[in-house]
This record gives sequence, C-alpha cells and structure tokens, in this order.
Amino acid sequence: MPAPADPFEPLPVPDGGAGATAVRHWIAGHAHPLPDVSARAPLDHLVPLRAMVGEARVVGLGAATRGAAELTTLAHQLIRYLVEELGFRSLALDEDWSKGLQYDAYVAVTAVPGYGGDGPVTPRELLADAWRPYRSAEFLAALHWIRAFNQRHPRTAYASSASTTARCGPTSTTR
Repeated sequence: MPAPADPFEPLPVPDGGAGATAVRHWIAGHAHPLPDVSARAPLDHLVPLRAMVGEARVVGLGAATRGAAELTTLAHQLIRYLVEELGFRSLALDEDWSKGLQYDAYVAVTAVPGYGGDGPVTPRELLADAWRPYRSAEFLAALHWIRAFNQRHPRTAYASSASTTARCGPTSTTR
C-alpha cells in the first residue's frame, strides 16, 4: 500500500474506512485541545479533566515515551492542576526507591539522604544518578514547583512527592 502524498492524509483502511471514520468521530467528540503546554501556562484548558477525574482517588498519567520534554512539561501541568484544583497530594514515580526518598526529602525541604545531610543538595547532585528520563530541566522544574508548593502550603503539603514504585508502573497521583 503506497503512502499518501500528503503526510497528514490518513492511510487507507482495509475495511473501507468505516472503522477509521468511527475512530475520528470519537476523537473529535472527546479530545480537548491543549493550546499551551508550557510549565507556567494557565491551567484553564485543563478544566475538562475535573469531570474525567470525578471522585477518583488515584489518577494515572501514562506516556508513549519517557524523557520527551513536551510530555514531561505536560505532566507538570497536569500535576499542577491535580494539586491546585482537585486537591491531590501524592505522586508516585517509576523510579528507584532510594532516589524517590531523595526526591521526597528535596521537595519537603529537608536534608536529602545519601548526600551527607550537612547542607542543601543541588539539583545537579540530585539528578546526577536519577533514572535517565528524569535527568532533565523539565523534570527538575516539576520538582521545584512541588517544593515551592510545599513551602507555600505547609499544612497541605505533598504527603509524598515521589513514593516510587521501583519502575514497575505508570506515574500516578492520589488525593
């Protein structure tokens, strides 16, 4: 089957296109545009998430790839919305357990285990031995945001910002 001349033209579907048409209609009726996925963007375009989450106590965020700047930044926006608007206070990452404890300490503004405990750890030190997808400016921005949130809201701070699951599942947030 030759590729279409226009790369945005859908490939022909063997069933005559009925299945593809149904999928396109479903997407058109359920998709919500994301006009700005920068970390500091207003969160108003995420309002449809409230109805999707409903009364859920756990929300999983999946991704087709790890470490992509855009997806990490979008996850940062989603975390901000879940925390600021829906009251979630815990985040689980698929990262090494001991590294998760270090993230916890960092966002709680306490001494970070494994770094001597005699002063603040720098972000470069914190991420130097992190799992590769988390060694990015975008992930660090999310950690900084969680840390700043905890400093602004000590009574409602994250109970656990990176309670890890030892790389065995998708990222989740809980209320």
